[in-house]
Amino acid sequence: MFANIAITLAVFLFLTGSPSPVLAAPIVRGELGQVCRDTQLGVTFSCDKDWTILPTDNAFFVIISLEPEVSLIVSKTQSRIVSLEQLTRKMLEDMDRYAEGFQMERLRLAGRDAVLVKAYAKGLPEVRLQDYFFLNEGNLYSVFVLVKPADQWEAYKFILKKVVDSFNFSP
Repeated sequence: MFANIAITLAVFLFLTGSPSPVLAAPIVRGELGQVCRDTQLGVTFSCDKDWTILPTDNAFFVIISLEPEVSLIVSKTQSRIVSLEQLTRKMLEDMDRYAEGFQMERLRLAGRDAVLVKAYAKGLPEVRLQDYFFLNEGNLYSVFVLVKPADQWEAYKFILKKVVDSFNFSP
């Protein structure tokens, strides 16, 4: 279990270009521990005081539970994508993240148009993914949600939806 979280965190750090968690990036928790803010990304969201949040450059990793493994990664990248219509199924397939048969749909998230991908991890059928992509001020934001084992998805889907639905951008 801890090895899997460590591997996920190592991949996260590699993909974001950070050699280690940059704990100096300010994550501010609300008085009740129910609202978190990442000032670097300019994002606020509902959270729990017991979750572990590890910020890095242009991203942060949230560990919601270790057993089962429930986590999310929020990242911001400068992108040549100016419309979500440009985020095609082929582009998502090229990410090499999703098993065959993934579902892609359009919806609203944080008051913005978004793309939702529902999938199992490629090569890891025990891992359920639900990823969101949206644009804000010329940046592509990604919210990657992971639940392992996949059969625990039902137990966490409501709290995960509440977190994702709560995303808001700070001025």
